[in-house]
Amino acid sequence: LDIKDVKFIPLSALNGDNVVDPSPHTPWYSGPTLLGHLESVHIASDWNLQGFRFPVQWVNRPNNPTDAALHDFRGFSGQIAGGVVRVGQKVIAFPAGISTTVKQIWTYDGPVPEAFCPQSVTLVLEHDIDISRGSMLIGTDHLPGASCDLQAEICWMHARPLQAGRRYHLKHTTQTVQVVVAEILNKLDMAALETQAAPEQLGVNDIGEVRLRTAKPVVFDGYSVNRLTGSFILIEQGTNATVAAGMLLPPREIVKPENGDYVI
Repeated sequence: LDIKDVKFIPLSALNGDNVVDPSPHTPWYSGPTLLGHLESVHIASDWNLQGFRFPVQWVNRPNNPTDAALHDFRGFSGQIAGGVVRVGQKVIAFPAGISTTVKQIWTYDGPVPEAFCPQSVTLVLEHDIDISRGSMLIGTDHLPGASCDLQAEICWMHARPLQAGRRYHLKHTTQTVQVVVAEILNKLDMAALETQAAPEQLGVNDIGEVRLRTAKPVVFDGYSVNRLTGSFILIEQGTNATVAAGMLLPPREIVKPENGDYVI
């Protein structure tokens, strides 16, 4: 299963043993209860600090004519999904593929020289480039993938089964794109932990691997590298019901051509 850290807790959900309070029925167990473990488990090491990722959530334009600092202020607000950003750092805006430099980093407490995942900040860029919600600013090292063809493991959560050819909305970071399920590659047998190749459909609570085709390129990392840029949900068109949660498989990196311009 490739689980990095396993904690064993003997419990009974029916009787409440070791769920909230230590159980007298397990005097041989001196570890934490389930709730105690969930409230204290260390997760800070899960943040990826290698490759800078900044999904743009909002274009910050105060347009305050009475304040010289805010009269022409244009920043991009959001939560850093990976890596570290510093003033003067070169970044690339995707999907436009435009390179620029970070001029200022603003937080609630004022400007800072650097910020890191998972802080929420507003970035002011050196150039006025045309990006908006759904765009992503990335660093020039540890480049992500960018593609319309995605491969992912999903957990299907809807009573209506998933079949190839169905269309949905894919919500990834701050953008939502139309997607079609091109192919169901396999389904996991939870009892035997074996895969069934090319199933006709995925039923409720089934886990399987699928190939997706999006209406426009998605900039992403594999879930094992960055869980914020490697995860998504599928939304049913018309009802807006969340029908699946997915984990993207590692992509091919964006490459830099000989002319020096980054492209998807």
